[in-house]
Amino acid sequence: MLPAVQDWDWERLVEQLREGECIPFIGAGACAGSLPTGSALAARYADEYEYPFADRHDLARVTEYAAYKVGDAVDLKRRVARDLAAYRSPDFDDLDTPHGLLARYPIPLFLTTNYDTFMTEALDRRSKAATTTVCTWHRESAGRAADPRPDTPVVFHLHGAITEPASMVLTQHDYARFLLALAVDQGFDKKALVPTKIRPFLTHRPLLFIGYSLRDWSFQVLWRGLTQLFGREEQRRHISIQLVDGLHDDSPDTHRRAQSFLEHQHEKQQISVFWGSTSEFCRELNRRLGNPHGR
Repeated sequence: MLPAVQDWDWERLVEQLREGECIPFIGAGACAGSLPTGSALAARYADEYEYPFADRHDLARVTEYAAYKVGDAVDLKRRVARDLAAYRSPDFDDLDTPHGLLARYPIPLFLTTNYDTFMTEALDRRSKAATTTVCTWHRESAGRAADPRPDTPVVFHLHGAITEPASMVLTQHDYARFLLALAVDQGFDKKALVPTKIRPFLTHRPLLFIGYSLRDWSFQVLWRGLTQLFGREEQRRHISIQLVDGLHDDSPDTHRRAQSFLEHQHEKQQISVFWGSTSEFCRELNRRLGNPHGR
């Protein structure tokens, strides 16, 4: 069974953060309260582009149709990038937000599948000279060279960024192309999806997953693809913040059965799970770091 986060996991994580050893992997749930959810965006675009199918909550499918209506997928991505950029950034001085909390520590590399620039903004707030690097799944040439260091951290966007709309993995077609590129990636400098200097961090460091669902199909495929691509020379234990959602009722028995299933699915991945929201995790982590008031 995949264990929930225990006291020794917290102690290890606190030490890893202070030493800058763990590598955060940031998903959409880290932006809760600042950006709309994927399903909310999907519903909005489904209305605007008159999406004719029932799965109006699926952003990749809705935007696939919207790109067809627009006639140019990159134009649609520019529109989505503008829409997301219009939202206000979180309060990065509030340590109960994951970006503000993580930016305090000497972490050299942050990976994200989000399009937003929140992590880079939070690091700039701490006067760190952060570099934003975007995965080159959408073009042949390699991306900008990155050299992650605590004083010059790198924020690597696996699914693209609003600063480069063409790079955004948005539609069904984009996800298919991205996963195919990941599957055939052999690490050659001219076509490597993940820059050479970033790869050792995925091989040797423990990961902290924030804002993902273990039952999310795209995340499962991404995680398995990355681990197969790089291998794991050391069996480090990772931590994931996991909110059990999509249940048919709120009964304790339903939660127990869902957790048991998710634990069974990921028991070989060396992941300890915190069952709760991102904000709940940040509050508990602040308490253990000695920041009880989140400031």
